[in-house]
Amino acid sequence: MNTRIALAAGAAIGTMGNASGGVFDLGGYDGRSPPLGYVNPARTLGSSANQAICPLDYFVPALADSRRASLGGWRGHRTVAPLCGTPMQDVGNTAQGRWYFNAAENEDPHLALVHDNVDATLGAFS
Repeated sequence: MNTRIALAAGAAIGTMGNASGGVFDLGGYDGRSPPLGYVNPARTLGSSANQAICPLDYFVPALADSRRASLGGWRGHRTVAPLCGTPMQDVGNTAQGRWYFNAAENEDPHLALVHDNVDATLGAFS
C-alpha cells in the first residue's frame, strides 16, 4: 500500500523506543530517484524497492549524523560507507543478489546472497 502524505520540514512523524531499548527498522523510497539496476528489473517494476533510498539522507544533518552513528545490529555498528548499506546488491553473471523461489511478491519465500549489514566485507544469506 502506498501512502503519500505531505509533511513540513521538521514535522514529527512518530516516536519509537522505550526504557528497555529495542530496534527500529527504518526504510524509505523516493519516486523521484532513478531506478536501481537490478539484474531482472521486471521483478521490481511498479515496486517501491526499485527506488529505495537511505531515509537518513532526508533528515536534517545533525539528526542524520547522530542516527548514522547507531546503524548496525546486535553484533555492532556499521563503519563502512555507505553507512545505510546498499539496498540493491545484484551483480550480473554472479551468484550475488536476489534469488527468487517463485512469483510471490512478498520477500519471505526468497533468498539473497548479499553483503552483511554490519561488516560489508562479509557475505551473508538473507
